Amino acid sequence: MLVTLFVLICSFVGWLCYTHYYKPYYVIKKALRLSGPQPSLYYGSCKEVATLGYLESRRKWASKYGTTFLYYLGIKPVVVTQDLEVIRSVMVKNFDRFINRVYTPPLLSKDEKNVRGLLFARGEEWRRMRRVLTPMFSSKKLRMMVPLIQESCERLNEKISTASNSGESVDMWKWFGLFTMEVILATAFSRDAGTQNCSDNPLTKAAASVFKTTSFGNEALEKLLTMLSHFPWMEQVLRKFIIRSQAARSFNYLENTALKLIEDRRRSMSTAVDNLPQDLLQLLLEAHDEDEIGTETRSRGCLSNEEVVRAIITILLAGYETTSNALGYTAYLLALNPAIQDKLTREIHDYYGANPDASLYDAAENIDYVTMVLSESLRLFPPAPRTNRECNQTCVVSDNLVILKGVDVNIPIFLLHRNPNYWLNPEKFDPERFRPGEPSYPPFAYLPFGEGPRNCIGKRLALLEAKMALVSIIKDFHFKRTTDTEIPLDLRVGVTMSPKSGIYLNIVSI
Repeated sequence: MLVTLFVLICSFVGWLCYTHYYKPYYVIKKALRLSGPQPSLYYGSCKEVATLGYLESRRKWASKYGTTFLYYLGIKPVVVTQDLEVIRSVMVKNFDRFINRVYTPPLLSKDEKNVRGLLFARGEEWRRMRRVLTPMFSSKKLRMMVPLIQESCERLNEKISTASNSGESVDMWKWFGLFTMEVILATAFSRDAGTQNCSDNPLTKAAASVFKTTSFGNEALEKLLTMLSHFPWMEQVLRKFIIRSQAARSFNYLENTALKLIEDRRRSMSTAVDNLPQDLLQLLLEAHDEDEIGTETRSRGCLSNEEVVRAIITILLAGYETTSNALGYTAYLLALNPAIQDKLTREIHDYYGANPDASLYDAAENIDYVTMVLSESLRLFPPAPRTNRECNQTCVVSDNLVILKGVDVNIPIFLLHRNPNYWLNPEKFDPERFRPGEPSYPPFAYLPFGEGPRNCIGKRLALLEAKMALVSIIKDFHFKRTTDTEIPLDLRVGVTMSPKSGIYLNIVSI
């Protein structure tokens, strides 16, 4: 009996050692034939990521191991690549084998799908949500949103006018966050929340709290990722007993807000047939998923309340953080490069001189230099510092690289955008790189909104909103650096990349 027990214990320990220490670190590494940092037992490379941070760890490893290398989150193998051939294969050529993004969300909600939303939805769930949401960002729908965006731009200009020439530093990143939340509430839910005049708006604070929690370099998050890589079933166990942290309470507030928006609108739909707002919420509630049958389509019914909640949370979070970051970084770069800011002002004034009756929308869409400045800002400070895909079937992605099923392929967009192999003087802010015509960079070296079928669904709305805000401001005001301006910026890196201490600038009228 004791011998049998001893054999069983030894067998279990042997299996544990093989599956948790030997196989991932030696068998998989040998199969992938990639170099990378030597993993430590249990943690893999997590300790170095937590110590150096997301960007510095990958910058260090890339300089040592080359364009493509391998590291471990616990026992989870991660291939990091800046090879453009591999990126094209993963994002476009072999998309069906890399359809899913990999993300272990913080335990913010007992419903995992609410946290994942469209951004991290998987397989058929992602296909269905994407199919339903795509028509909501058509050119026709975007034109319907223009008056609402312009109204928010005018409110922002009023705030800027009050602050101009005061000599006081203003946290423009925070102001742009209030602006983008107001635009989202107006265009998506027909809500005039006046967020720009309320610095303590609960929706903005809740969204900021969620993004702060998902930062890499967070030691607690790295430990969680390590544990879940060894014991993935623990995520569901922990979710049953979720601790209501500040971030979890913030996400719960967003969920409850989404449900209230749905209930209020359904109540309006039941009492009024005409004059219902045609915003994104209304389109969601009226949306049907459709199957293609030859040249016809077959409706499969309206979205459930739970699916609408996930879509609303995705719109709130993605629309708030990415656009506010893009505008904040653009203001920062213009303040540090006054010659470029002066040229942008001249281009805007010249356009209005030739087109005195032009709308803000027309100016934003027709002044090339506005797009060039914003594009260069998105290169230096991309909305998402990295993206990834999980291989669902072993795949040859280049002549000398095979990705095994279950391996995560990570693309460090921030580093890719500053790679001297693809960009001349990559650290320089130079909008001329994006002058219309022949591009000065190779395909797949510029990925501010991703690429392929799973690129950012709200890209056009984000760019329109940012360009309208930029034209509206630079037409009459300039950003100036002050003693409070942090140079360089200390960045918080997670799902998105934001300045830890804000972006303080002075504003002057011109």
